Amino acid sequence: MADNSQVSEKKAEESVNLLSLNVVRRDGSISSFKSDKISDAIKKAFLAQTKIRNNKTKEKEQEESIHKTVENLTHKVVSALTRRIADGDMIHIEDIQDHVELALMRDEHHKVARAYVLYRSNGQHLDTIQKN
Repeated sequence: MADNSQVSEKKAEESVNLLSLNVVRRDGSISSFKSDKISDAIKKAFLAQTKIRNNKTKEKEQEESIHKTVENLTHKVVSALTRRIADGDMIHIEDIQDHVELALMRDEHHKVARAYVLYRSNGQHLDTIQKN
């Protein structure tokens, strides 16, 4: 998976230090920005859509393809986020998730985008339940 250092190396000319970014979560808490969380969410959406876990013969080939796609999409999302943000700034979790949806749709992964939206709405639902 792509982590903060891999994404930073891919675009060394970016002026924003990813390690200095913070994320405002739905509950208002603040955590460090980690691009591997974006990768994990995208990968889960791909796995939910493709269901490669049930097809052992093509599993390895599909996993490699998904891994490359996830890495590429993560890079696009991080680039889009850092283009419009200052060093040490905060990003709201909803903005990150919006960019993930956009990247999936732009790369024509419409069914995966749908799986991601469902994953995202499930997370929002769980957050609401935990608050009450």
